Formats: sequence, C-alpha cells, structure tokens
Amino acid sequence: VSAKKDDIDKIKDGDFIKNGVDSNLDILKNELTNLLNEIKEYEKALQIYTNIQSLKINKKSNSYFIEISNSITNPLNNDFRLIQKLKSTSKYTTEKLINLEEKINSTISKIEEIKKTIFENLKKYSTSMVDIIRNYSKKLAEIDVYYSLSKIAIEYNLACPVFDNDFQIKNSYHLSAKKLWNNFETIDLNFDNKNFILLTGKNGIGKSTLLKTVGMLVILAQIGSFTPSSYLQLPLFDKLFGILTVGDEIINKKSTHQKQMNEISKIINQATKNSLILLDEIGKNTSSKEGSALNFAISKYIIENLNSKTISTTHFLNLKNLYKNLEDKIKFLKLNEKRTIEEGFLDYSFGIEIANAENLPQDIIKEAKSILNLI
Repeated sequence: VSAKKDDIDKIKDGDFIKNGVDSNLDILKNELTNLLNEIKEYEKALQIYTNIQSLKINKKSNSYFIEISNSITNPLNNDFRLIQKLKSTSKYTTEKLINLEEKINSTISKIEEIKKTIFENLKKYSTSMVDIIRNYSKKLAEIDVYYSLSKIAIEYNLACPVFDNDFQIKNSYHLSAKKLWNNFETIDLNFDNKNFILLTGKNGIGKSTLLKTVGMLVILAQIGSFTPSSYLQLPLFDKLFGILTVGDEIINKKSTHQKQMNEISKIINQATKNSLILLDEIGKNTSSKEGSALNFAISKYIIENLNSKTISTTHFLNLKNLYKNLEDKIKFLKLNEKRTIEEGFLDYSFGIEIANAENLPQDIIKEAKSILNLI
C-alpha cells in the first residue's frame, strides 16, 4: 500500500475519519468548530462596535484579517492595527483576532497530526493485510464466475459437455443469437472421426456464425461451463485458433491479405494435433486464382502435417475437384437455404443473387451475369 505525500491534503476535513475513531480528534474537531463560530461572532460584534456593516473578517492562507473599505470614514481606536493599505480597502488586525488565529492554527495542526498518524497506521495495517485481501478477492472472483455460469446454465437450459475423442454437436446455438432473435437456427455438426471439415454456403447464410458458435462452445466447455446445446462431445484441445474477421493494419502497413497470411503463419507454427482451427474464407482478399491456390495448399498442409481438428469455409468452388482428392480425410458440409447443415459441396455461391437482393441496379446484375458466363 502506498500513498503520495499530499494524499491526506486531498481529503476534506473529517471526511475520511468518522467520529468515534479517536476521542482526542473528536474533541479537537469540536474545539475548531467553536473557534470558527467565535470568529463569526467577533465579526458581528465589530460591525456593531464600529458601526461599519461592511466590515468583514477574511482569511488568506492561515492568516485572518479585518477588511474595511477606504471609503469608510468611521474612526477606529488603537485596538485596530493596520496590516496593509490597498487601493480600495485596508486590512487590520486586533489582539483578540491574533489570539483566535493562533488557537485555530494550533488546533488545525493538532488535528492534522492525529489524522496523519491514523492514516499512517491504516496504511501499515493494510500492508499487513495485502495477502489476505488478495486471497479473499481471488475467492470472490471465482465464486462470481461459478455463480454467473450457473445462472446462465439455468436460464438457458444449458447441457453438460462430454469429453471424448470425437467431436459432435447437437442442437447448438450461439447465446447472443438466442438473445437477439426469437427465431434462431440450431446447428448439428459431427466430424465423424475425421479431422477436417470443409464448409460451403452462400453469403449471409451463417457460416461465420457457425464458426463462432463452435469456438464459443469449446471455450465454455473447457472453462467448466455447461454449453448451449442438447449434446456436446469434444476432445480436450490444447489451443484454439480462429481467423474469422481480419482487417488491414494501417500502422504496420499491412493489407488484409498480408494480415490473414500472418495469422495463418502463426497457426502453422503453433498448432498441434490436439488443436482446433477455425478458418473463414482463407485467400479471399487476393486474386481468385492465387487465393484458391493458397486456400487449398494451406488446407492440405494442415491435413497432412498438423492433423488438427479444423473447420474451413470457402467460396472457391473451383477447388471442388482438388478437395475431392482428399475426400477420405475431409468431411464436406454445406449450409442450405434453411440454414441447416447437410453433406455435400455447394455448386454455386449465389454472389450475384446476393447483390440483386441488396438492390444493386439491374444493369449491374445483368452485366455481371453475362461476364460470369464468359469467365
């Protein structure tokens, strides 16, 4: 526990130490209140004595003074000692005001000394309690996590996951999707003892959400939580890698494609056969020819060298025949119009239909279709 030298000065008088903590402090605080009231009473008495209603007793730093306008011609007796004459006012003091000032400053000094002692003792006590406080804080944090997970499990009727070699998901959904929409789709996914799933489906059908849902399920299961599914069986993963939404890095002068390749490089160097990899449309940010080549080469490397459990989505339909050469190691799945998963490889990406649905001019749609037939 540490505190700056002026910490105590930043705390209002009496605010951080309650009455009853120290009897001497309580007595001194009462004395100070009485002395300050005496200053006010003395000001009123002087106004009556001098017949100067504008007379004020003011304070600067720790000094009190009587301030009278120079326009006042009322005579002052020898009790008033001139301190300073300014352009419009003059400052005076009296023997009684000097005595009150000394008493007030002495009382404040004693109060501050006691407060400082209490504060220093509190710091020493807090220092001795650091390990105990941290231990209780850690336990409270754990209880908070367990309570939150239990609350969500009951509220959403979550199921207890089963850890085994295969990876199966039944009637699962993303928790955020259920909270946002009344009609949300559940997913069923089964690796069927294979390690690589290639997922196809048109834009906006839910491929990225599916990947995020799988990632969420694994994280929840491995931190000890129940999961949003009627049944979840999964192996224990040592690492979870996901390339879902990648943007460019202006500061590092890296394009979106560069960033995606950088992330892939990290996965290749760190993933093991016990890892889970989630890849969303690898290679889409460069030319379709090179993007397709990279997509397939990366998938093949993961299958043959890493053997990690992997789900990869793609719109590169020209890779169908290449991927078919690895069909004994790949499970082909596609999201259909009902947003449910079925086996197979999508034959058409519906990119132009999506553009049409988003109200692009018909001239653009017709032109795109005519060019598509030429490619």
